[in-house]
Amino acid sequence: MQRARWLEAEERLDEAVAVVREAVLPVAPTHLPALFDLARWEERRGDNASLADALSRQLGLLEDEGLRLPVASRLADLYEGPLADDERAVEALHAWIDCDLMDATPRERLVAKLEANARWPELLDALDGLAGVEVDDEVRGDLIRRAATVASERLSDVDGAWERLAPRVAEDAEAETQIRALAEAHGRHEPLAELFVRAAQTASAPAEQRRRWLDAAQVLEGPVGDPSRALEAVLRAYALDLADEQLLGEVDRLAAACHAWARLAQVYETLLRSVETPRAKKKLLVRHAKLLDTVGDDPGGALDRALRACALDADDDALLGYVEDLAPRAGRAEELLVVYDRRRSAAATDEARADALLRAAHLCDVDLQDRDRAFSYVAQTVALSVRTPAVVPHLERAVAELDELASSEDARRRLVAVYRALAEDAEHDPRGAASLLLRAARLLEDDLASPDEAFACLEKASQDAPIPEVLDALESAAERHRRFDALDARLALLIADALDSQTAADLLRRRGRVLEERLGRLDEAADVYRQLLVVARDEATADRLLACLRKARRHQDLLGAIDQELARARDKDRRLTLLREAATVWEKDLGNKWEAQDAWKKVLAASPDDAVATEALQRLGASTRRLHPDDIAPSPSETPEDPSTVQASLEEFEDETPISDEPESLDAEVLEPA
Repeated sequence: MQRARWLEAEERLDEAVAVVREAVLPVAPTHLPALFDLARWEERRGDNASLADALSRQLGLLEDEGLRLPVASRLADLYEGPLADDERAVEALHAWIDCDLMDATPRERLVAKLEANARWPELLDALDGLAGVEVDDEVRGDLIRRAATVASERLSDVDGAWERLAPRVAEDAEAETQIRALAEAHGRHEPLAELFVRAAQTASAPAEQRRRWLDAAQVLEGPVGDPSRALEAVLRAYALDLADEQLLGEVDRLAAACHAWARLAQVYETLLRSVETPRAKKKLLVRHAKLLDTVGDDPGGALDRALRACALDADDDALLGYVEDLAPRAGRAEELLVVYDRRRSAAATDEARADALLRAAHLCDVDLQDRDRAFSYVAQTVALSVRTPAVVPHLERAVAELDELASSEDARRRLVAVYRALAEDAEHDPRGAASLLLRAARLLEDDLASPDEAFACLEKASQDAPIPEVLDALESAAERHRRFDALDARLALLIADALDSQTAADLLRRRGRVLEERLGRLDEAADVYRQLLVVARDEATADRLLACLRKARRHQDLLGAIDQELARARDKDRRLTLLREAATVWEKDLGNKWEAQDAWKKVLAASPDDAVATEALQRLGASTRRLHPDDIAPSPSETPEDPSTVQASLEEFEDETPISDEPESLDAEVLEPA
């Protein structure tokens, strides 16, 4: 060793190392000072493999944990780092852990190394060990869940995974999710339910108890398939808060699922004793009755409880209505007609009266099999609907339900007959009669596939009351069934019978549109628009007339209509438009050059800068520089406002100055009619 240290001093490290390895260690392999020097020299030489060998020899000889710890740590660094020897790295990490059982660092490194090498049994032990020394509860929970995953998925140790997760369920939501998945994957639903029951029994907070009882109930009802035990679990949760109606609903549902009607009756009797107010008792009784009626198929038992509720509150109309619904199924249907009549008499609104009447109609038709009697109540409801249209949807829905039950159309056809009969009798109220016929037409077309009868009803309605809603319906029906000729004939009759100008104007407007747009009878449409202009002069009608004449190519009539409209028009822009149209007709449709020149000159007189008129006159070979007074003379149907104004304008036209130089000399107002 003295020689080796002298060689070190001479910086001859390779020879010093050789002396120790070849001369010292063969005769004294446990000589620790030599091993310490050897490790120091090997580190200076950078020989990691030899350094690891020297450290391993030291680790095998050292007994003091404090001395072993840095050696094991250094070895782990070498084998994990430059030497990349996973097997020896694991051994070094184990040695490090043995030196300091509470140090999490070597355990974390060991877990990573074992996981990377898929050494699952050792990894499971390492995760358990690391979880045991971890002080952070969240981190410890994550380690336990990882260990459970390794146990179940890598080692098929479901019991081991379950044992690790079960203690964490109460405080770790992720552990609960994992154990639920474990139960689902391996059919361990019964142990899961027991786990939740124990959690509910040991929990101190009522909210936690409630949650765990409901968890147990969910598992027992679903995967376990035992609704009776699920019901008992829900009852335990419900006992914590009897005011929880949501849980009472769960009790009702589960009791119905397992047909535990006797147990449910006990629950409701207990609840009735626990509440004090009549209102609360009534609510429980009605709830129990409806459950027995709708789920338990026990209308008799339901009626008993509903009658007890009625005794607590005799003025509750809704409750009385429910009793009336139960009574026919309990065999006392005939007696209900008196009750219905009393309800109708006491009702404050037509809607309530109609409801009572329709209930009576339903009872007579379905339970008593007496349709004639039923429709006596329906007729009374129809009479109510004339003054209260809001009743109509309820009425027609109720009648349609009668047909659905009988799989026929008879009830709706009877309703149509009632509508028609009452409309016939409603001479004093034409609008009411028309509304009844509109309903009849809608039923006939939409529900009964009788468009011809529907159209006849609409024609009759239009005869009774030619109001917009009736005429709109008639026109829509004609559109759907292509009956425009019949529509035109009906409108013609209505026009002939019209008693006031407003009605006549509306009818003429509709007929003109039908003739023009639907039937293409432009000549007749033009005649109708002429009649309309007599009773209601407006630009829209005049435009429709001009359009019809234009499409019919009745050019002379079109020019006459334009002249008449010019006589009525006051707006300068409209007059200019009409003058242009007249000029266009003369030039392009009639081919009369001279009349066209005159017409375009009138346009230019009204608008000196009009490019279209200027171009037209140039095209026709007429001068735009000077206008003869006759060129701007009003048509026979037009009369100027003031003769002096016309004379002044004529004098201005005698000036030789071109129009383009002095446009203000053409005063367009000379064309304004008186």
